Order: sequence, then structure tokens, then C-alpha cells
Amino acid sequence: MTYIASLKEIAIAADRKLAAPRMDLDSPFAHSYPRGCCELVAVHLASVLENENPDKEVQIVRAYNRSSDDWHYWVEMGNIVLDLTAHQFEQYQEPLICAKPSPLEVCFPDIERISTSDAVCAAQFEINPQLECILAVFKR
Repeated sequence: MTYIASLKEIAIAADRKLAAPRMDLDSPFAHSYPRGCCELVAVHLASVLENENPDKEVQIVRAYNRSSDDWHYWVEMGNIVLDLTAHQFEQYQEPLICAKPSPLEVCFPDIERISTSDAVCAAQFEINPQLECILAVFKR
């Protein structure tokens, strides 16, 4: 099994946990997963991945579409895209794990890559230990 295929299996396992009805997650937009919570999920995922993979560059992509005034966030680790909320868009049925570049760059062409620490500082929410626990499936 390839590394990307392995990450895809892990992402699908995380997706099941995130999609389950959860009354204990006190984070903005968590209850609408995968819709409207891409920044929340990306920041938490990047934090977990960065701690688990200190030898790899982990960045959060803030992507913008000027014509629709829409934002989307995902994580890049090395040359891999990890977008746990891609299935909020009709062309995807599950999280998107692939080699860079993300196919969503066509829909969100204004791209900014930022460090995990900068994204945590810019976020309008606190890091949620319960959400990090769900995403701990990405730990080896």
C-alpha cells in the first residue's frame, strides 16, 4: 500500500469520527462537518501532523475565490494534500488525499501557505483537545 493510500484510509477513519453526532465538541462549526469547518479541521490536523512528523514541512493552505468570495482551507505535508473537508463540495464523496497540487486550486486560485503556528495564532477559536483526540488517528 502506498503512503497516500495509507493516509487516505486514516482520513476516512477520521471522517467517520468527525461525522458522528457529537454533542461534546465545543468548537465553532464542528456540528456542521464537513461544511463550514475547513479552517477548524485544517488547524487541528496540521497541529497533529506537525507534532507527529517533525521532519516534514506541514503548512495550512488558505485558498480564496474572489468571484464567489469563498474561502477553503486544507493541509499540505511535504508533497501531499490532506483535505478532510473536501467532500463538502459535490465533486468529492470523501476526504481528499493526493499529491500536490490540490485539484481545488482551480476553484480557489488565490493561495497562501502559512505555518501551523501562524494559523493557530490567526484562528478565531481555541485548540480543542477533543478534536485533536479524534484526529490522533493520524499518529503512527
